[in-house]
Amino acid sequence: MEQDNSKDQINAKATIAESKNGRRKFLRSATAGALIASIPAKSVWATGGLTNSIVASGHGSDMAGNQSLHLQGPDYWAHALERHEKLMRFKDIFGRGAYNVSREKRNKVTVGEILTRNEDGIYEFGGENEINVYLLSTYFNALHHGRSGVVFPVVYTGGIANARASFSNPAEFATRLRDLSRNRRGQLARELKELHNTGQVSRLMM
Repeated sequence: MEQDNSKDQINAKATIAESKNGRRKFLRSATAGALIASIPAKSVWATGGLTNSIVASGHGSDMAGNQSLHLQGPDYWAHALERHEKLMRFKDIFGRGAYNVSREKRNKVTVGEILTRNEDGIYEFGGENEINVYLLSTYFNALHHGRSGVVFPVVYTGGIANARASFSNPAEFATRLRDLSRNRRGQLARELKELHNTGQVSRLMM
């Protein structure tokens, strides 16, 4: 009888291990979806099944006081950021040069330059599918959560309200975004655009 119980325990452990490995593989296969799904269960993002709802095309409701996710777009940040924020270099935030920008400029291009459209309405330093633009916009939404109508409590910015945020500081969040953008820039850009527009990430995008 004891031997049977021992076999059951071994089988149960094997099943749990297999499940964990499957989840790791799933997270590695996603981009923006992985960013959201990687947030610990203790986070406010998990409230009301939010983590799963976003990854599975949910609307991000029942979050932080029953509010839905709300991100401001790049054009908003182009005008709303403080002067010192606009003068920051892309490299200062993400630890690498901007994507698809000339060698002479990629390490020098500023936030303000990336977020500014030219006379034709195009982001001159936007990168593939405007990846540089949406990396910056996502970063500043996280940084300014609770202000300007932004509801994006992913980074701890002080106070009790988002004390359970998944990233302890903006630099940690920026590093996560950078790592996700290394090999799948076009796809990540599309997912971040969708997150901005709808507060969700389509499962089809993952």
